[in-house]
Amino acid sequence: MKPSLIFDYDGTIHDTIRIYEPSLRKVLSWLEERYEVPIPPVNRERIASWMGMNRREMWESFLPQLPFEVREQAGAMVGRNIGEQIREHKAAWYPGIRETLDILKKEGYRMAVLSNCQTAYARSHWEEFDMGRWFTVFYDCESYDYAPKTEIIRQLEQELPKPYIVIGDRKKDLECARTSGSRFIGCRYGFGTEQELKEADALADRPEDLAELIRTQAEHSR
Repeated sequence: MKPSLIFDYDGTIHDTIRIYEPSLRKVLSWLEERYEVPIPPVNRERIASWMGMNRREMWESFLPQLPFEVREQAGAMVGRNIGEQIREHKAAWYPGIRETLDILKKEGYRMAVLSNCQTAYARSHWEEFDMGRWFTVFYDCESYDYAPKTEIIRQLEQELPKPYIVIGDRKKDLECARTSGSRFIGCRYGFGTEQELKEADALADRPEDLAELIRTQAEHSR
């Protein structure tokens, strides 16, 4: 039996920064105006480093001095802003990812997404990109009370048969793979660093590389 493929979403399939950065900056301006919160300078590289974190982790790392309720409010606002951009069709997948998913689907791989995102975010992308064409399910961390991927993946075995190959761009995806005893393909084109991905079993420089790398790793998963 072919291994099940577990894809990260942001930085692996979706070029998130296009809609996340303007949504976040809008909320940071609101925090400054509404609560007079001093916002430290933040460049695109810093924002990209938050890709792969769940909402609570991001705000805790950036503005831990904010009361929890304000962080939750700000996070919800970012989510709404992102939702508006998705509805306006501003979200974009990486070039070549659809063609790669077509190949993998034709070859009989069972595919799922596991993301540190909110339920509404997952649902909106599922509908916007007609993701049911390729994926059986989109697992979001909000549905698991923002548990880390390393915990969520342990709960999937009844629905998603092992072995797995995990595909992602951040260290959290690598840890998710190792927790489940799975092979890991790191995506260099995403938001992770070389250091984060140095222990990957294989590395993809572009989405078009994934199909062949998955075939090779599938041989090691048997």
